[in-house]
Amino acid sequence: MLLAARLDRLARDRWVQEAILGQVWRLDARVHTVDIGEERRDDPDDPMRIAMRQMVGVFAQLDRTTTTKRLRDGRRAKAAAGGKAVGVYPYGWDRDGPVPCEQRVLVRLLDRAERGWTLQAVAAHLNERGTRTRHGRMWTTGTAHNVLARHRSRGR
Repeated sequence: MLLAARLDRLARDRWVQEAILGQVWRLDARVHTVDIGEERRDDPDDPMRIAMRQMVGVFAQLDRTTTTKRLRDGRRAKAAAGGKAVGVYPYGWDRDGPVPCEQRVLVRLLDRAERGWTLQAVAAHLNERGTRTRHGRMWTTGTAHNVLARHRSRGR
């Protein structure tokens, strides 16, 4: 049996939805949705039921594509206005430019890494001094690695 909250949660593309239903029914399995219950197999004597299911799929697909377009248009408008349209600012920076307290930590991080310290030693050094990440957490080797890698990849 295939269980889904609603058919539009199964697939937001009508063709994909119909292909999945066809495969499940070919395997002689049942399809259940929380909102409708059992989604019965296609019946050539009941074309209205098939059409209604497919219409629900059409509107789910329309919802997905309009949401995607609205988000894309918003990102483009924000970028055109000079704003950051996607992702987060790298450590040490925000929308207004350099963040002084993070810049000081970044300098320490870079200095230790360039002097050959391991990432574990760098994270321990920052934690011993009570320095926290942007989100108030303790430094880990993974966090130090990510900050350094992003900094280096941006050529800063």
